[in-house]
Amino acid sequence: MPEIHGDALALMARHDWPDNFNGLRDYLNAAARKARARGAGKIEPEDLPDLAACGRHPWRDWSRGLSYREMMEQFERALFGDLVAEQPSTRELAKRLGISHTAVANKLRKYGLARPES
Repeated sequence: MPEIHGDALALMARHDWPDNFNGLRDYLNAAARKARARGAGKIEPEDLPDLAACGRHPWRDWSRGLSYREMMEQFERALFGDLVAEQPSTRELAKRLGISHTAVANKLRKYGLARPES
């Protein structure tokens, strides 16, 4: 593993690393490959992969104190809320999600999500 430049280390220290050791190891390996590809012996900030693409876990911000079922319902409500506006019909939404039209209709009813008026 190449040495890590202080600026690169400072950037990495600001990240949450929700995947702990495995996430950090994979990240460092990607940075090391990029540094080696440019012939450097030290990982520089430009070698670091985009931290935004490293799997931010948004539920950490809003799920504290919720049960698994409550977290899944909040996620499902948000998912259906976003997708129902993007799809031309609930049948298309069902097809997109790989579930039955009845399941989509039940979820929309459960969460009080109506199709936007055309």
